[in-house]
Amino acid sequence: MKEEDDFSIIKRTYLKLSSGFKTRYRGRFTQILGELSVLNELKKHNFDVEPKSGQGSYDLKVKDDGKKIEVKACNLSNPWAKRGNDRIGGCSGINPDKFDILIYVDFEDDLKSFKHYIFTKKEAENFPDAKREKRWYAKKARENTRVLNYPFKTKNFEDMTTEEANDLNSFIKNSRNKWNKIKK
Repeated sequence: MKEEDDFSIIKRTYLKLSSGFKTRYRGRFTQILGELSVLNELKKHNFDVEPKSGQGSYDLKVKDDGKKIEVKACNLSNPWAKRGNDRIGGCSGINPDKFDILIYVDFEDDLKSFKHYIFTKKEAENFPDAKREKRWYAKKARENTRVLNYPFKTKNFEDMTTEEANDLNSFIKNSRNKWNKIKK
């Protein structure tokens, strides 16, 4: 019998949980599922990585070259992502000073598809400053933190032009599954 990997075990367990339990612990499961999906993909692409234990400034480390990988995840089935007719995935609290590679993961509650977007530190530095966001918590954003919303919409950001939003959306779309950025 083939041994089941951690990602498969967690996915199977998550799918069996009651909707109330999923709702209550959605944030914790989202990050765990995101990190395990990234670990799974990195293994498929022959990267030797180790998880960072405990709370740290990054989540994974490439053993060969010591690159620090930050994983940010979004469950697109959550109420924040499903506002009205909009469907926006994303994450905040991105601090490019603390990692070499950012991997943003989004998925639905059915866990059938995980999308991975890979960004270098330099690329992440070009995401909008979190303080530009038009949400109440944006004013409390830490210095030098960035935000990634996908798709970016001008109505959600102070003085964002349509051209800037379109450029960001195109860039993010083109960063999907670009695992080779980690090797550079």
